[in-house]
Amino acid sequence: MALEVAPGVSSLPSGLTQVLGDPNAKDQAGIQRRLSIYFTNIHPSWPILQPSMVTPESPGPLITSIMTLASWLEGDQDHLTLFDLALDEIEEIKLV
Repeated sequence: MALEVAPGVSSLPSGLTQVLGDPNAKDQAGIQRRLSIYFTNIHPSWPILQPSMVTPESPGPLITSIMTLASWLEGDQDHLTLFDLALDEIEEIKLV
């Protein structure tokens, strides 16, 4: 199953693709794994998102922030890069 982009969204954030790899290739499972980590480990304590509304096609800053938190919980060092990427994406929104 390839990731499909939601209507009105051109693609996953390019920075997220650079960090996580091609989302239409092998890392679709990685994105799903990190979404699962987020909703298993973080969501029960801070239920600020409706799980059914969060998909790999969610807006860039949201999905990148979730990937950052899940990466940190996994002990993966790419959380450092993802954090900077999330901040950049938030800054872009503020400029629009």
